[in-house]
Order: sequence, then structure tokens, then C-alpha cells
Amino acid sequence: MSMKQTIPLIILLIMVGTVIIGMAGVYIVNIDTEKKIEATINIYNIGSTISDLYIQILKAEKAKNKSNSNDIYRDPNYINYYIAPIRKTINMIDGKNMPKKFSKNIDIIKQLSINYAGSISITQINEEVQKIVSASISNTTTEIESIVKNMNIQKDELIKNQIDAFNFSKKINQLLIIGIMGLIIITSIIAGKKLYNEILRQEKHYENIMKLQKEKLNLSAHINAQEQLAKDIQTGLLPTIEELKNEKFNISAMMKPAEFAGGDYYDVIIKNNIQWFVICDVTGHGLSSAIVMIMLKYATNMAINLSSDASPLDILYIINEFIHPIKNRLSFKGEDAKDIIKKQATFLIFKVYPDDHIDYAGNHPNALIYREKTKKVEKCNTHNQFLLVGKLPSDLYQKQIDASPIYHTTINKGDRIVLYTDGITESKKEVNGKTVFVDETGLSKLIEENANNNIDQVVNNIIESIKSEGFTTDDDITLLIAERK
Repeated sequence: MSMKQTIPLIILLIMVGTVIIGMAGVYIVNIDTEKKIEATINIYNIGSTISDLYIQILKAEKAKNKSNSNDIYRDPNYINYYIAPIRKTINMIDGKNMPKKFSKNIDIIKQLSINYAGSISITQINEEVQKIVSASISNTTTEIESIVKNMNIQKDELIKNQIDAFNFSKKINQLLIIGIMGLIIITSIIAGKKLYNEILRQEKHYENIMKLQKEKLNLSAHINAQEQLAKDIQTGLLPTIEELKNEKFNISAMMKPAEFAGGDYYDVIIKNNIQWFVICDVTGHGLSSAIVMIMLKYATNMAINLSSDASPLDILYIINEFIHPIKNRLSFKGEDAKDIIKKQATFLIFKVYPDDHIDYAGNHPNALIYREKTKKVEKCNTHNQFLLVGKLPSDLYQKQIDASPIYHTTINKGDRIVLYTDGITESKKEVNGKTVFVDETGLSKLIEENANNNIDQVVNNIIESIKSEGFTTDDDITLLIAERK
């Protein structure tokens, strides 16, 4: 504890000690004062009684001297009027609760008065005794007068002592009040200092919060800018609607990422009068999926442009041979690359020849073809081929390729090829406590319902219908429709 903290504590302890001592002094003085006041009252009462006794004896003496009779002690009137009151007053005198210096004198007065009052029986026996009694009476009155005078002096001293005690008690009370006021002031100062320090601490805390908030806003703005940049890069890599359209097909597409960037990818590549329709879905979503998607896009374009005579299965092999070693190299980059290493992708590749013959292969949700002739949607089933790109090394992936067939179909004028990712068919909602999905059947129905609309409207209507009917998803959504002119 520092000196600045110790000094107020010492002052506080001194003030508390002063208050305690003052309170104890007041308590002790009050107890002593009460006893002295009680004794004073007793002295006043006994003094008054003794004064009455003294007056009664004087009256008895005066009556005796006035009668000049030796037989006055046998006079019933004298006994009843003078002697009986003396005896009664004697019985009222009690020095038990008196200070010691008064008790002795009171006992002497009482004994002398008894002697005086009892002189009647003595004078009846012997006249000589009456003389002795008379002398005793004279001495008694003189002694009583002297004792009463001394008691008055002692009474004055006692009163003075009581006044001194009262003044001392008053000073103690004043000291007590000063101590209490000092204690209150010191306590207020300490409490005020604590409050002031708390206010300073809160202000500092608020400043830190505001600083952190500002840093958070700056960081958030920076992250938003980086996210927007990633989004712009990804969307910039996807072909525009105008770029997609060509002499043979009207094409429309839409990709809506679950986050600022996604792992879905679509493309239309024309090489040697052959049109390649590609749709890809990288597992997960977000930045790591978007990074893998970009690598897959360039791998796909490279494979098709360098091997235009290859089959869809050959293209998948080339893409896997490109992406898998890159993931192995990332495995040496520590924790930050783990999410990318886990990524793999489903592909569906359509190869449309000039004669409208189609070869297709992949491991992806089934493609759909709306047939203009029947007004119905036809499913192009890949029978769940296990051709996940980026999962296996080249030798093992080649075995998967060798075990997988290439599927075939054709396209006619007015027919529409529909490619999509599972973000659409796995969109869901709760109905009567059950989970309902859009699924392949629901998507086929939406395609048929929009058969009379142009393909741009069809793409928008399907996405908006899923949303308006309360279906939700946490995955990326991609839809591509190509209509044969």
C-alpha cells in the first residue's frame, strides 16, 4: 500500500478511535453523573428532613423553657405535639444510600435525636437524670446545628462537582460530535476519491471500447472490400449471358453464392464447332471453395482446348490429374491450407456435336432436358458415377474412369438442356412438421410450367419461385438453361 493510500487510512483510524473514546467517556460520565445526582437528591431529601427535625427540637426546647415546669415531660400535650413528631422524623432518616462522609453525621444526628425523644422515660425515673437529659438536649441541639451547617457546606461542594461533571460531559459530547463530523468528512473524501477513480476507469474503458469499435469497423470495411474483390473476381470469371449465346443455342444462367463467394462454376466452351456445357460444384462454400473453383475453371478450359477430340471422361481425368498434385503441395503449407485440401468437386460435362448428338458423363445431379415435342422433362441419368474430381490420385482415378460409361442422347429444335447444382434441389422448408425438398420432381414441374417463357424468364422465375414458396438453402445455387434454336 502506497503512502498516499496509507495517510487517509491512518486519519480515518484516529477519527474512529476518537469517536469510540468520546462515546466511552460520555457513557462513564453519564453513569457517574446519574449516581451523583441520585445521591444529591437523597442529600436534599435527608437535609430537608434533618432541617425539619432541627426545627422540631428547637420548638420542643422553646416550649419547655417557656413552661418552667419540671414535669413537662409527663405532659401528654407536650409529648403528642412535640415529642411524637420528633420520633416520626427520626424514623424517616436513612443514610444507607448516602455518600460515606454524610452517613456518619446522619447517624450521629439520628442517635442524638433518639436520645432527645427518649428523654421522657429517663426523667420519670430520676430528676438528676432530667438534668443530664437537659444538658444532653442542649448539647444535641448544638451538635445538630453544627452538623447541618457542615452538611450544607458539603451539599454546596457536591453541587459544584455536579456542575463540573456536567461541563465535562458537555465537552465530551462536543468532542464526539466533532469526531463524528470528521469521520463523515473523511469517509466522504475517501468515497469521493473512489467514485472519481471509478469514473476515470469507466472513461478509460469507454475509450478502449470506442477504439476497439473503430478498429472493428475498419477491419470490417477491409474484410468487406476483400470479400467484394473476391466476388468480383469470381463473377468476372463466369461467362456473361451475351458471351454464352451463339448461333446454335440461346443460353441463360445464374449463380447465387451462399456467401460472398461460392464454389459453383458453369461454362460453355466452343471448340472445332463442338459445344461443351460444363457445370461444377465444389464441396462447401465460401472463399476456400471459390479458390478451388477458379483452379478447376482454368483446368477445364485447358483440357478442352488442348484435347477437343477427347471424351467427357477424358476431360475429367485431365482435370483431376491437374488439381490433385496441387492439393498435395498445399498439404505442406500448414493449417491454413487444410480446408482447401479437403475440397473435391462434382462435374457434369455435355459434349454436343454438330449433328446434335450428345455425349455426357460425370458425378453430379442428373441433367434435365425439356422436350418441345412432348412438353415434358426428360432425365439424363448418370447413375451416380463415382467420379469426384480432386479426391483420388491419377492411377486410382483412372480405374474409376475405366469403370464408368459415357452416356448418349440427342437434342432437337426447341428442346432445352437444364444443368443445375444441388443447392436448388436440396432447398427445403417445413410443412406440417415434415421437411419438404424442391428435389428433381419439383424442379421438373417448374420447368414445364415455364415452357412458354423465354429462357431468361425461366431462369429468373425458377429462382424466385423457390424463394417465394419459402424454400431455403445454405448452399450455392447455379442454374443454366440452353435452348436449341
